[in-house]
Amino acid sequence: MIKDRAFVFIIIYALLYFIFLKILPVTVGAITLAFFFVFIIDAMSSILMRVFKMKRGLSVTLSSVAFFGILSYSIYGIFPIIFTEGKEIFKFVINTANKPIQEIFPGLEGKSLKIFETFLDRLSIWLGDTFEKVVSYIVGKIPDALTASILLLIASSYISYILPKLGTIVDHAFPKETLPRTKRFLKNVYEDLRKFTASRIVTAFLVGVIVGAGFKIMGMKHSLFLGILSGLTDFIPYLGVVIVSIPALFIAFTSKGLWGIIGVLIVLTVANQLETWIFIPKMMGDKLNINWFIVLIGIIAFGELYGVLGVLMAVPYLVFFKDFWLEYVDEILHKNIT
Repeated sequence: MIKDRAFVFIIIYALLYFIFLKILPVTVGAITLAFFFVFIIDAMSSILMRVFKMKRGLSVTLSSVAFFGILSYSIYGIFPIIFTEGKEIFKFVINTANKPIQEIFPGLEGKSLKIFETFLDRLSIWLGDTFEKVVSYIVGKIPDALTASILLLIASSYISYILPKLGTIVDHAFPKETLPRTKRFLKNVYEDLRKFTASRIVTAFLVGVIVGAGFKIMGMKHSLFLGILSGLTDFIPYLGVVIVSIPALFIAFTSKGLWGIIGVLIVLTVANQLETWIFIPKMMGDKLNINWFIVLIGIIAFGELYGVLGVLMAVPYLVFFKDFWLEYVDEILHKNIT
């Protein structure tokens, strides 16, 4: 029999949250991201307080301005670059398509030439269809994105304001006799999430520096922007490197050609491998104590259920589940065994 009724309340609240996240993805997703942003700002603030001995009010303000400034710069900066470099690629494709294939590839003839012509025709049809679908998807998501952005800013500001008062909310959400243990559990979750977020901030900074410096050495345009974008998207497991690679490959192709593409792939691979094998193990160590395979499965599962938000929030969710298991489930299993 379950003696601590908080166990049941936590499960009910968690189930309600995931149900509403599925039903109202924009609203609940924006609030979820707001909490994630507050953790990032809080972790940045703690770093400033520790390194520069700042007061909390000033460190929170500077961290908020820096974080949302970098976020806005990355969001509004990526589209002009993609469109500008995309036009250059489009011009290159058109100019190439207007030339005879024998002129571009003089060694092709006979059956090989016919196969290659068929391949190019199908490729052009596929590219056209894909471009149309991508544009339609982006246009269709703009209203939701604007709504979520406004809600996200409001929610982030409000959550930052009420963060010190969350303890009083807990008092009204759980049975009175369970409050000491419940607050201890929630404090453990909060501290683990802070450790995770602080580690991710340092890791993202190092990845951004490596990518930005690597592209600068290559002589690529927009190397500073790509470094910032790489650091920001590093918070999204596995998908972050894909996001930054799109504008990077566009720029590399238009300015450096094939060798530029190879250089971009080398820089991103080096940054990714350093993060995977050195930065993450060193920064996080055994603080979270979650097996890498469980993390991978969790990212895939949450990605299937909730899209990009699920991928972004998978590890924080797993941190919560781990602490819940250790605090409540382990006790129940141990009692059943003994």
